[in-house]
Amino acid sequence: MKKYFSVTTKCGHVGKLNCVWIDFAIVAESAKEAAQIARQKGRAKHHHKNTVKEVVEISISDFYKLKAKNDSDPYLHAKNHREQLQIEGFEDRIEIDEYNVARRYQKTSKKESLEFRVKKAKVIEKSHKRALKEYFYEEAFAC
Repeated sequence: MKKYFSVTTKCGHVGKLNCVWIDFAIVAESAKEAAQIARQKGRAKHHHKNTVKEVVEISISDFYKLKAKNDSDPYLHAKNHREQLQIEGFEDRIEIDEYNVARRYQKTSKKESLEFRVKKAKVIEKSHKRALKEYFYEEAFAC
């Protein structure tokens, strides 16, 4: 039996560290299926753990109201960044995406970490000392 759901989904294309929350009207048999369908919608941040904020079962009249609201939403119909900038009050809808902020500052590359730079300097120093020993060893036997 088909049910009607409102699924609050995190959407992107507003900068890597930002997101916009959109309520999608979904027809599905269960809330879990509705969440999976919403995750695959266009503009949704598909690979985030917290893409779906909440799933609420709604009546058919609320379903059609939400569908009409999304059909008139200029963000969902914008084809590029320039069109998004022309939407009035759009900056107020943009929120910080905690998932990307946490991932950005959680990972540091090896080249940036202090331990890696110290380890690399020790290896270079050791190879220079070895080269000097070999040079002077050869000089001693050459005479």
